[in-house]
Amino acid sequence: MEELNHTGEKINFIHYDVDESPEEVKLYTIERTPAIVLVNPKKGYQGIKFNGIPAGHEVNSFISGILEVSGVGEIIPKSLLERILNIKEAVHIKVFVTLG
Repeated sequence: MEELNHTGEKINFIHYDVDESPEEVKLYTIERTPAIVLVNPKKGYQGIKFNGIPAGHEVNSFISGILEVSGVGEIIPKSLLERILNIKEAVHIKVFVTLG
């Protein structure tokens, strides 16, 4: 993450120690470490978090996440957006990416 931080001024990496940063742990609902939390330019959390190291095939999802929080994400088709807006109950989605 520190190496990625040096790729340009639009990416900012901040390291928090979970034992010393209880507010961030609660704010970003960190349950497992290491955790990488992606926030938008206004430091708003959109629920995109990676546990572990996004290496290998996981890099694709990581880059997609970075693009999403930057505002360059994919355009959602109108029909799908209408279906999403009709969801009435809370939904908790977890995506697992493995080589297997």
